[in-house]
Amino acid sequence: MFDGIPKEADLQRFFAYARRVKILGEYWAWCMPLTAPLCRAHSDVYIVLSALLQGRPLLPNVKHICYTRMASVPSDVFRAFDILLGPTLRSLIIESFRGEDQDYKSPALAQRDINFGPLSCEETTFKRMLAQLAERAPHLESLKLNIPPNRAATPCTMSAGFYNLVSLRLCEGCLPLGPDAFAHLGTLPRLQKLYMSTRSSSWEHEGPAAPAHSLFPALTRLDATVGGTLSLPAKLLACVSSPHLKMLSLEVENDVPRWEIDSLFAVLTAMPARDCLASLYITVRNVFHTSNMDTVYIAPGRRTRAPDPIGEATLAPLTALRGVEVMNLDIHCPFDVDDALLERLGAAWPTITHLILGTRTPWSIWPGYDIR
Repeated sequence: MFDGIPKEADLQRFFAYARRVKILGEYWAWCMPLTAPLCRAHSDVYIVLSALLQGRPLLPNVKHICYTRMASVPSDVFRAFDILLGPTLRSLIIESFRGEDQDYKSPALAQRDINFGPLSCEETTFKRMLAQLAERAPHLESLKLNIPPNRAATPCTMSAGFYNLVSLRLCEGCLPLGPDAFAHLGTLPRLQKLYMSTRSSSWEHEGPAAPAHSLFPALTRLDATVGGTLSLPAKLLACVSSPHLKMLSLEVENDVPRWEIDSLFAVLTAMPARDCLASLYITVRNVFHTSNMDTVYIAPGRRTRAPDPIGEATLAPLTALRGVEVMNLDIHCPFDVDDALLERLGAAWPTITHLILGTRTPWSIWPGYDIR
C-alpha cells in the first residue's frame, strides 16, 4: 500500500515483491500482523497496473488465488483481472459477494441483487477474462466461480483450453453451460469433478457436439442444476462415458411430467459407471400426470389427477446400481412402497446405508409455498 502517488522506485520494489507471491487470498490473512489493514484495490488500480505491465503477469509465480469481490468494488474489475493470472497458477476461486447463509437466495427463486451480480456488459467482460485465463494459466487444475448472474445471462463460453482442469465448480446459476461448453469440457482428459447449471432453452436446437457415450472419461462427481425438466439431464448423462462416476446429484427447477422419471432411471442403469455409483441424489420439485409421453406443460390449477405413484415398476431399473450406498429420491410425487418391496431393494443394494424416498411435505402440497 502506497502513501500517495508511488514513485518509480516504489513501483520497482512493489513488482519485485509481487514476484515472490505464491498464495493470494484473504483466507490466509490470519498470518498477517493484526495492525495490517485489509484493503481491496479499486478496479481502476487493476487497469493502471495492466498498462504498466504491458501484458506481463503481476504475480508470475502465484499458485493459488482466492479473490472475493465486495460490493464496494465495481464488477468491471474483471476488465484487467488477467494481471493476476500467471503460468504457475494451479487453483483459482472467484467469489463476487460475501454473506451469511441466510442472505443466500437461489437464482431460480430470487431477483438479482443489484449490489453484486454483474451488469450484462460487465458479464461479457467476465467471460472475456475466462478466455484469458485459459491462455495465461494453461496448467490450472481447480476453478471455482461464484458470480450471481444477470437475469439475461448467456451460456458460458468455456469452449477452448483448460486441458489440465481436474475440478470445475460453477455455483448455481453462475455462467450456465451451453452445448459447446459442455461438449468441450467433456473432452478434458483429467476432469474429475464438475458442478454446473444449464438451461433447457440453450439446448432447444442443439445437442452435444460429440456422439453419445464419448464425453467425460475421468469424471468421478457430477452435480447439475437444470432450468428445465428431466429430459435434458437424461440426454446429458447418456454422453458420460466415465466408468468411475461415484457421486451424481441432479436438480431440476421445472415441474416434470411423470413419464420422464422412468426415462431417467433407464438412462442411469445404462451408464458405464452403474456398478461404481455410490451416491445418487435426485431433486424434483413437482410432478404432474400426462397422457402417454406428452411434453405439454399443465398448470397446477388444470391438473385433473395425481401422477401415477412411483412403485416397483419404476424403481426396478435402479436395482442394477449394485454399489449404491446413498440414494435420495427427493421427488415430490406419490410413492407406492411396502415392506416387501423394501426387502427386495435391500437385497439388490447390499451396501446401502441411506435410502430416502419422497419429500418432507405431503403430496399435493408444494414445498416452499404458503397454501393459505
